[in-house]
Amino acid sequence: MKYLIYTQPHDAHAVVVKLALEKLGHEVHLWFVADQPRFLSHSVSLNLRRTFWESSDNALQHELSEFDAVWLRRIDKPNVPKDLTHPADHTFVERENRLFFESMTMLLATNAWWINSPQAARRANSKLLQLHLAKKCGLQIPATLCSNSPIDIREFIKSYKQSGVIYKPLCPTIWTEHNKVKALYTAIINDNDLPDDETLKLT
Repeated sequence: MKYLIYTQPHDAHAVVVKLALEKLGHEVHLWFVADQPRFLSHSVSLNLRRTFWESSDNALQHELSEFDAVWLRRIDKPNVPKDLTHPADHTFVERENRLFFESMTMLLATNAWWINSPQAARRANSKLLQLHLAKKCGLQIPATLCSNSPIDIREFIKSYKQSGVIYKPLCPTIWTEHNKVKALYTAIINDNDLPDDETLKLT
């Protein structure tokens, strides 16, 4: 069988799985999407006879339908360092690279066994959808508000003041400030923790 593992460089788990599958006689390719475009180039060619993919990491051509299984191990997007482009062009270049890979993934291995398909992964990562489905399945869920309305946010915190309210971002966030790495975690909040209304409207 032929496997494709969508991951990041230095992912030891993906390498171990690759070696184990190859020992069993399977063909395995690691796909480091974040290496595009600085370290990696890809071409997808379409004509009336065939659609195929060529990658500079192995100089092989692949029929987009030839993989038997695809593992979305570490979902990443192309990394376009800002020093590679004019500042005014960076957003365009980054978006073009991202849309290329999104389009390519839609074409890739449509009959393969996916763990998980991009569409399923996006649904699984939607916190609001998952809460809604959990409720429909009869599971208990906490009262939840996702909003950039200062009025609704302050009213929600006031309504649940006795039981307490937590803030949880829709995605993990890490940044560097004053030479320190900081991360945004789930946190208990009250009205005094909130910024001004104009800031609340931004996210």
